Amino acid sequence: MKEIEHVKRVEEEVSREVERSRKRAERIVSSASTEREKIIENELKSAESRKEEMLEKAKKEAEREKERILKDAETETKETETKGKKNIPKAVDMILKNFKE
Repeated sequence: MKEIEHVKRVEEEVSREVERSRKRAERIVSSASTEREKIIENELKSAESRKEEMLEKAKKEAEREKERILKDAETETKETETKGKKNIPKAVDMILKNFKE
C-alpha cells in the first residue's frame, strides 16, 4: 500500500513539475514574443529615421541643384543680353544702310 501511495505522490510531483515547466515555457515564449515586437518596433523607428534623413538630404541636394541651375541661367541671360546690346549699334547701322539703299 505504501508503494502505491509513493507512486501516487511521485506522479503528483511529476505532474506539478510538468505544469511548472509548461508555465515557464509559456513565459519564455511570451517574453520572446514581446522582445521580438520591441526589436521590430525599434527597427521600424530606425528605418523611418533613416528615411527622413535621406529625404532631407535629397531635398537639400535638389535645392542646391536648383540654385546652381538658376545661377547658370541668370549668367547665360546676362551674357546674351550683353552680346545683344553690343550688337545693337551694328544692327542699327545695318538697318540704316539697307534703308538708305
